[in-house]
Amino acid sequence: MYLISNGIDSKLFYNKQKISKNDDIINILLVGSYNIIWKGIREGLEALKIVKFLKHNIRIIRVSQTPLTNEEKEIGIIDEYYYNIKPEKMADLYNYSDIFISPSYPNEDFGLPALEAMACGIPCILTIYPHIKVLI
Repeated sequence: MYLISNGIDSKLFYNKQKISKNDDIINILLVGSYNIIWKGIREGLEALKIVKFLKHNIRIIRVSQTPLTNEEKEIGIIDEYYYNIKPEKMADLYNYSDIFISPSYPNEDFGLPALEAMACGIPCILTIYPHIKVLI
């Protein structure tokens, strides 16, 4: 017997026809708890703050297991925030987004959201501090 953990539901997470949206806006999805350091959400938000300053057509979509923290609020770049959502809503957010980023540290065991995003056909920017890998 073999155990294959951390799989995804391919009936839910797959490359669907993209949800109609304003083509001038680039939706960037960042998933993970701000308070779990190795998720790299702080670093991701700081990087996106620079990107958003340089390119004004960026919408930052955040998803977490917990409500928005005051620290995140103070960074001031999050356009949409969702927490504790169902997998069906998560699949919709992947398909609404243009880019998925996951800035994690090496001690992050497994990035299930990255796997779900890839299954939905979204370009992913995945980092392992201090290295950056872009998967398209």
